[in-house]
Amino acid sequence: MEESSFNNMKELRFQFKGSPWRILFVFDLLRKAILLVGGNKQGNKRWYKENIPIADKRFKDLQYYKLCKTLLELLVTRK
Repeated sequence: MEESSFNNMKELRFQFKGSPWRILFVFDLLRKAILLVGGNKQGNKRWYKENIPIADKRFKDLQYYKLCKTLLELLVTRK
């Protein structure tokens, strides 16, 4: 996704009951897919403009959470 802050942001496109649906996701370092945002795009030309920033923020928040968790675990195990 060119508009995303993250190079590894991907998009899953599919049709459900004639409507276009989109899911934005990334793969983590262990190659596990992390679904960030999804929805029905029908009739919404601004879907990407509205949802890519949401997906970016969710992934950024997740990275921050994982970093904090790792640092806390390191501090606890050093005692």
